[in-house]
Amino acid sequence: MLLTISLGAAACAGHDDPTPTASPSATATATDGGGTGAATGTATPIADVVFLDARPIEVLPGRAEFPRDLALVVRRSGELWRIHRAPDGTPEERLLFDPFAYSSTRLLTYWDTAHLGPALPPGQLAIAACTEGECLGQGTFSEDALVSFFTSLDGGVSWTVSEPLDGTAIIATATGLDSFALQRQAREGDTRTGRFEQWPSGIVVDAPTAARSDRAPVLLDRLLAWWTGDGRLVDNDGRTILDLGDELTGGSSGHGLAVLPNADASRLAVTWEERASEGSFGVWRWSVYERDPEGQYAVSDILEARPAAIPTVWLSDSSLLLNATLTLAELGEGGADQSARLPLVLDLDAATLTAIDVPGGTLGEGWAVAAQQGPFTEISAGEGDCLNLRTAPSLEGSPLRCIAHAALVERLSPLDGEWVNVRTSDGVTGWVSGEFVRGSPLAATPTPEATATATSTPDS
Repeated sequence: MLLTISLGAAACAGHDDPTPTASPSATATATDGGGTGAATGTATPIADVVFLDARPIEVLPGRAEFPRDLALVVRRSGELWRIHRAPDGTPEERLLFDPFAYSSTRLLTYWDTAHLGPALPPGQLAIAACTEGECLGQGTFSEDALVSFFTSLDGGVSWTVSEPLDGTAIIATATGLDSFALQRQAREGDTRTGRFEQWPSGIVVDAPTAARSDRAPVLLDRLLAWWTGDGRLVDNDGRTILDLGDELTGGSSGHGLAVLPNADASRLAVTWEERASEGSFGVWRWSVYERDPEGQYAVSDILEARPAAIPTVWLSDSSLLLNATLTLAELGEGGADQSARLPLVLDLDAATLTAIDVPGGTLGEGWAVAAQQGPFTEISAGEGDCLNLRTAPSLEGSPLRCIAHAALVERLSPLDGEWVNVRTSDGVTGWVSGEFVRGSPLAATPTPEATATATSTPDS
């Protein structure tokens, strides 16, 4: 079972979609919404730019049925909601994070839902949010601005709140819920302004000389890597571990957008843009990199991409969950001028993009920030209560922890026994009583609190 959070602002820190200023040649195209069109402008073209060939991605018509063994955490107006199917297949939603639980007068100003990815055990989530004052942008905040971190071990069912920091902070990456690398800005005059630092120690993380100052570091199996201005990923010693320049042709330039490692960082999915020149529009690519025994990455595949297709999680060795906006015409639903924000599955082998049908009557279209894979089942201990996870399938088994009501756990044994073997969202394995597991024949009744109208207020 895997649960990660995608990086929003921090993954794209410093990335602005520039106004195109050049029309390099007839072969220079801008990919947008599945179609291509020549970039427009009046600047002088550069000579003979030929963009790299890549396998075209086909957008499959329609929307795939929401899978039984997938739960999505989606963000909606500052709230986090979980969508999944109950044991009988009924789609359900649950409110995981309600900003008004922490601020009764205004919506919290989110900085980021953290990209924790494979750097952390599955199930660990983190949010950086402005809890006092105003945090409207890096370098623009009120004197009383405070940022707090909200962390969860159980996929967002329960939360812990940190002591606040002054100023603002974006979570760049993390090695644990007690160890973040932050891009920190505090009040004017503070020496930490604009620098990366470790939280909670406050130790400044000095990037290599070649690193771009407008890019957050990338965490590859606990190794911090940094984008350089010429399209390389380098470690803290400046050693190149990936060179995007190897994929550029004909004098074009590259712009890295997002990097998504798989669980052991042996494969990377990199979304990037190939440009005829700085300041021009280019074509978007997905590159898949494989790591060799020396820790170097070499490209193994290149596919077409689309702007703002942000990766969320690897679902398998050959498929990614991502988000993008598709027109209804692309989905074969008519309405060429209408679009929908949808979670999508990119099949790298087949080069296809499939929209997931978020069940009607729940949230409609949503932006997935986390994914949890089954087969899983839901703990039914009663609202506000928890269920002991034990070392053995009996009351004599020592308690390992108490799992919160409504948490999803990976099912490792059938539901028809008195005890069910499960793995928690942060990777702890043990046994729980089947009497308190949804879908078990021993369970008294379905849990009404977990139906589509249920909400959950985070614990402070």
